Amino acid sequence: MTDRPIIPIPRTKLEWLLDGLSLLALALPAIYLFMVWGELPAKVPIHFNAAGEADGWGGKGTSLILPVIGLLLFLGMSLLRKIPHHFNYPVKLTPENAAQIYRLSIQMMSWMKFEISLMFGIILWNLVRTAQGHTDGLGWLMPAALAAIFGTMIYFIVQLAKK
Repeated sequence: MTDRPIIPIPRTKLEWLLDGLSLLALALPAIYLFMVWGELPAKVPIHFNAAGEADGWGGKGTSLILPVIGLLLFLGMSLLRKIPHHFNYPVKLTPENAAQIYRLSIQMMSWMKFEISLMFGIILWNLVRTAQGHTDGLGWLMPAALAAIFGTMIYFIVQLAKK
């Protein structure tokens, strides 16, 4: 891995937009959680079954875990962006293709960071709404989130393999 070129890849406008939307997706549900904190019951849903229905309950303090984990994932993926020369790729890296390969891998990470942040935000939103009795749970969220995340991975891995 030491022979891989280290090339600075500047952020694109799309990356800045996706990062902003990611932070918004994490922040808005967290702000809502704090706004309604006093109104929440002592027990909130902490687990949802495959049908998206709440089937596990815990203290309302456990709802704070979601925004913390979401933010940690966002920060971790943001840091990984700086070291694309350490990633594994389905093609051989050369000085000629490295910048293009790094750019594609960074784009994939930006989209996945957004999708994961959005998923965590929607889960927190639905957790709070379910605790308040306004909704029955997650419903379609997990299948849609998994399809988006794996779809993004497959798309970009195919693009990388073409290089």
